[in-house]
Amino acid sequence: MPADYLPKLQALNEEGRRSDAVDVFFTDGLGMQPEAVAGMHDGPFWPELEKVAPTIAYDAAFMEGTMQGRPLPADRWASIGAPALVMDGGASPTFLHTAAEALAAVLPSAGRSRDRHTTSPRARSRPNWQTSSLAETSTTGERMPAAVGYLVIDTTDADRLVPFWCGLLGVQVHSTFADGQFIILSETSSGLRLTFQRVAEQKVVKNRLHLDLLVEDLDAATAEVETLGGRWLEPGTMREIDGFRWRTMADPEGNEFDIIPDL
Repeated sequence: MPADYLPKLQALNEEGRRSDAVDVFFTDGLGMQPEAVAGMHDGPFWPELEKVAPTIAYDAAFMEGTMQGRPLPADRWASIGAPALVMDGGASPTFLHTAAEALAAVLPSAGRSRDRHTTSPRARSRPNWQTSSLAETSTTGERMPAAVGYLVIDTTDADRLVPFWCGLLGVQVHSTFADGQFIILSETSSGLRLTFQRVAEQKVVKNRLHLDLLVEDLDAATAEVETLGGRWLEPGTMREIDGFRWRTMADPEGNEFDIIPDL
């Protein structure tokens, strides 16, 4: 964290520049690119972030001295006697993993957990289908050279497609850039990050790549897809192989995906 992070937040809040203070949180605090943060300003959530801008400075003041990469003061938490579990997400940035490890090391009775398998009620990831571990390490324990960052879907009508996928996955628009040519959705609880790229060409053939969404109830999920503007490509047809069942659906532009019962 930059040494002037707290003074900068305090000065901006004192001047009433709450939006700028939120910018500093995302860029200096979380390491986001300024152009990505600028694209968030038009989001419906931004005014709510401005309201809590003073609390960002309060948090920074409370954590002063612990955010510059120096060892944590061992005596600060020495009096905590209750057992604690320090958790972080498997897809979190490296600095959050480092912080969690450092905190667990100075808490007297701390355990550690890195959560790779959080679920959502709409589209969930079965633990043994998680690909994040494959992206991070190979079978020999060495780091792999690449990891999945975003799944990009071409679209000629983003105004129809983006609301469909936001509603189906329970996410929202995270940011846009290149004058709206690219639209990035917020990350799902299973770590999926969809991005939409505006193109001129219509979809003309079957996808060579598709999503399999795990759902709690096939009928309820089918109804939700149709309510959002998608469709069941083979109404009344349940595909099944060796006890593995699914329905093939399509979004408003005809991009195929499957819904699968998460048993």
